[in-house]
Amino acid sequence: MGIPADLLRRRPDLRKAERELAAQTARIGVAEAERYPKISLSGNIGLSALGLGDLFSTDSLSTGVSSGISWPVYNAGKIMKNIEIQWATQEQKLIAYKASLLTALEDVENALTSYSMIRSGGSLF
Repeated sequence: MGIPADLLRRRPDLRKAERELAAQTARIGVAEAERYPKISLSGNIGLSALGLGDLFSTDSLSTGVSSGISWPVYNAGKIMKNIEIQWATQEQKLIAYKASLLTALEDVENALTSYSMIRSGGSLF
């Protein structure tokens, strides 16, 4: 039969609620990251030569590097509102998880009580 905690860990509804809560918590991190500047760095290396013999000479080597910074300063209000929304959604997911946990605990307790009654020779009705 198993320990009640093991029974709870196997319940799909509880696992789903837990995964949704974890995913929403990750979304908060993504929303928070929008507050900070994004830095990009890219580069290229190439060879160009007029003849096959010049292909590996140092004159045929070409390189390039570019960088960029973007910071959504003008969207600060929108970003902060999105962070608030993500926190509120996370709170809803936490409440849903707690409700699923309480339902699961009630189901396990009812099953254990029924099992105990049947085992002792009692009747459920």
